[in-house]
Amino acid sequence: MTKKPVGEGFSVSAYTDNIYNKWFTTKEQLNLKYRTGGLEIFGMGYFRHGKHTMKNTP
Repeated sequence: MTKKPVGEGFSVSAYTDNIYNKWFTTKEQLNLKYRTGGLEIFGMGYFRHGKHTMKNTP
């Protein structure tokens, strides 16, 4: 059984991750949510900066 979300308003969460493996890379994520009455609007943004290597594995 699932519960109905409680509360109304605006919600923001942000995350960042910094990696150093030969080059420095940073990743960021931003989550936005607005809930009022029976309506919920949300969005997510993901950003990556820096140089990175990619390995191809068969």
